[in-house]
Amino acid sequence: GTSWRSGTVPLEAMALAASFLAKRVGPHIRLLTSAAYVAAFICICIFPSFDRRTEVEEHGLIAGYAASAFTGDWPSRLRQVVRQIETGTEVVPALQKALTDSGLVAHHMNFTTPGGLRSSLTYTV
Repeated sequence: GTSWRSGTVPLEAMALAASFLAKRVGPHIRLLTSAAYVAAFICICIFPSFDRRTEVEEHGLIAGYAASAFTGDWPSRLRQVVRQIETGTEVVPALQKALTDSGLVAHHMNFTTPGGLRSSLTYTV
């Protein structure tokens, strides 16, 4: 036969490996195939549930958690901020200042839509 160094397996070694596997695996073939079928069934049942879009949980649905309108001094603060933004030349710095003054850490992201529309997004965490 050919040597191991040449990269090919001698025919005798392959026959020896097949014989070894047949002796070791042969008696357990029903158990192994049953386990494979059960594993495949579980995969078929589980993986379609991961094929859904991401869902965002709405904490506002918790009873009593959210109010339908601003309360306290928030309506007047909101009107003041809107007036400042409307009188300013740049929206982003005015919004950034208003959020910082309110004690919120603002994050800003610029992006371009697939249609070429340039947009920006400001959010707080």
